[in-house]
Amino acid sequence: MMDDELSCKVDAKYTVVTHNDADGVLCLTEFLKSIDASEYMNVRSYFTTPNKVRDTICISTLGQRCETGSLKVFDLTANRGAIIACAMYKDAVWIDHHTWEKIDILDDKGEFLSVKTFVDASSPSAASFVSRYYKVSTGLEGYIDEIDKNRVETKEAKMIRDVIGAIKYAYFGLELSKQFFELAVGLAKSGIDELRDKKYNQLVENYEKFVRSVEEYAEDHVQITKVKGGDGKLKKLAILESDKSFPVHIAFNKLVNHKEAPFDVFAVLVHTGEEPDKPRVTKAEFRTMSEQNVYKIARFFGGGGHRVASGATVEGGLKAEELVRAIMLLDLST
Repeated sequence: MMDDELSCKVDAKYTVVTHNDADGVLCLTEFLKSIDASEYMNVRSYFTTPNKVRDTICISTLGQRCETGSLKVFDLTANRGAIIACAMYKDAVWIDHHTWEKIDILDDKGEFLSVKTFVDASSPSAASFVSRYYKVSTGLEGYIDEIDKNRVETKEAKMIRDVIGAIKYAYFGLELSKQFFELAVGLAKSGIDELRDKKYNQLVENYEKFVRSVEEYAEDHVQITKVKGGDGKLKKLAILESDKSFPVHIAFNKLVNHKEAPFDVFAVLVHTGEEPDKPRVTKAEFRTMSEQNVYKIARFFGGGGHRVASGATVEGGLKAEELVRAIMLLDLST
C-alpha cells in the first residue's frame, strides 16, 4: 500500500485525490472553500502522481461504502483504468488542466457511468479551474497561476511555493499527507495569512539550504549538447541526471541564467531502482525555454502534461542518449 499517498482520514463523506504539488494542494484548498468548515472532518485526502492515480483511487475505496461517497480528482491526467475505478463511487468529478489523450469509454460529454470529467487545457492552473467550477475564491488563484507557469513574480506566490516545497522536503508518508491537508485547511480559512505563521519559518530555512544545493548540482552536472530535431532545425539541449529527486523548477530557474541558455529542451532524468531486486525506473521531466512542444517528448515515452512542461515515468529506465535520439525524431516546433 502506498503510504506516501494516504491521508489519516478513514471514513469520509468526501474523498479527494489530488496532485502532490502546489497546484494540487491549492485545488484541495479551493474545494474546502466550497463546503462548510464544519464538513472538513468529513474530507479524506490523497496526494499522488499521474502514473499512480489509478492505484490511488483503488486504494481510496478500501473499507469504504463508495456507493454513498463522493470522489473529487484534481490536477491529474486521467487514463482508462482510473476512470473505471472512479465509477465505484456514487458520484465522481474529475477536474484537470493538462492535455488528455482520448479515453474511449468517455462519451461526448466526458462522462462514464457516475463519473463526470472537466478538462480545460487553457487554464493556467488546475486550482483556478477548480475555483471557477465551484464558484468560490480563496484569493490565491493568481499566485498559483504564477507557480504552475513557473513565472513567480510576487512575494506571495514565492511564499506558497516555498512553504509547500519545504513541507514536501521535510515530511513523507502519512505525515506528509497530514501536513498538506492541514495546510489546505489553513489556507481555506485564513488565506495567505496562514503562511505567515512562525511554525513554517524553520521548515523554509532548511528548505532554502536544500535549494542552494540543487542549484549547485545543476551548475556542476548539466550536460549540454546540440542536435538536429525532427523539424530539421538545430536544438540546444540541457540534460540533468540524478539518483535523487528534486523540484525541477529549482534547476530550471538556475539554468535560465546559464551562459549557454536559452535551452530548447531542458530535461531532468531521475533514476531509481538500481538494486538487483528492483527494476530501473526513470522519472523524466521536460521543460523548454524557447516555446518548443515538449509534450511530444513526454507522449513519446508514455507520459503527458502541457506543451511547455511535461513528464513521463519510464519503466526500464531512460538514458540521456536515448532521449537525444528521440528528440532527433520529433518535430517540436508544432
